[in-house]
Amino acid sequence: MAALPEDIWQQIYNDYHIKRIIVDEANSCFSSQNGVLYNRDMTELLCYPRGKQSKNYHMPRTVSKIAPMAFSNGNGGATKLEEVFLSPSLKEIPDNCFRGMEIFGISIPEGIEIIGEYAFASTNLVCPTLPASLRHLSTTAFRDCSRMHLMNIKENNFGLEKSMLPDNGEIHVIIETFEPVDHSKYQGISVMNLTEMEKWVMEI
Repeated sequence: MAALPEDIWQQIYNDYHIKRIIVDEANSCFSSQNGVLYNRDMTELLCYPRGKQSKNYHMPRTVSKIAPMAFSNGNGGATKLEEVFLSPSLKEIPDNCFRGMEIFGISIPEGIEIIGEYAFASTNLVCPTLPASLRHLSTTAFRDCSRMHLMNIKENNFGLEKSMLPDNGEIHVIIETFEPVDHSKYQGISVMNLTEMEKWVMEI
């Protein structure tokens, strides 16, 4: 990141006219693929251009880290991007990662252990699925996600609390198991296992 002056980084992160970033193959610090900027060995995503026109983004499997503001400057990011498929090499989704963006779909792979502050705040997510590997979910990660009414959880290994859910009416949480759910652990939360979900769907 230090290979460029701070004002250049700010221009890259805030210029919605930049549709693609091209890096010379001889560059010793950076690389690019399909117009997206990475470090040299493509283990860190540095910038998804704000003006990029693609609706979907499949993150390379080599990426194990997302740089601050790589997708969003805190007030939004690429306006055309709707769905993101994250790398299975990631361990953390950093603070403000997609904050204020228009995305409605996110593929969060097994291996993710931390979802940071405001990571998906003010997005259009509808029904995210949280992996069994998740150990920490920030209470602000899904703040102001007004379209979210369902959440799938592979295993509740992070201690789900009501404060972690968007405050936009009742959110139905589905634990992906057929085993009985101890509802006493989920005060104020509508929680269902797969059997209860099937009955609920039939009643709608």
